[in-house]
Parts: sequence; structure tokens; C-alpha cells
Amino acid sequence: MSASGITVSYEQMDAAASRLLAQRQTIDAELDRARALVDELVSGGFVTQHASGRFGAAAEQFVAGARQTMSGLDEMGGYLARAAQTLQQVDRDLAARIH
Repeated sequence: MSASGITVSYEQMDAAASRLLAQRQTIDAELDRARALVDELVSGGFVTQHASGRFGAAAEQFVAGARQTMSGLDEMGGYLARAAQTLQQVDRDLAARIH
């Protein structure tokens, strides 16, 4: 759909939505790996009376914050998918009203 002031490619919007959601999954997997690395470290290679526990807690807080931030990718991907569907439906509705 293209007009003065608006150009829409439903396929590009849907593809971008899918890529954003896939990126979220990739980032989640990387966060899981980072958290596992820290867990392994503070249970064997970096064990102190105070610092290792604080380090582990800081890593846990970071991962939780990163996951919350990354949830924005879900929202962006969902928005693009819904916007593409809505615009496509509007285009069909407008076309159907032309006699």
C-alpha cells in the first residue's frame, strides 16, 4: 500500500515483527548462559565470605533488569504485527467500498 505520506509493506512489517521476537529469544538464551556462567563461578571458582555472594546477586539483578527491558521487543514486535494486520484490513475495506 502506498500513497502520499504513507508507504506500507505488510510483508516487511510482519518480517520485522518476527525478527524482533526471534531476537528476544536469542537475547534470553544469552542471558541464561551468562547467568549460568556466574552461578558456576560463584559456586566454585570465586567463593568468598562476602564478595562472591554480592557478585552473584548483582548478576541476578542485572539479568532480571535486562529481561524486563527486552520485553519491549515483544511489545514492538506485537505492535508491528497488529499494525500490519490493521492497515491491510483498512486497505481491503476501502477497496471494497469502491463501486
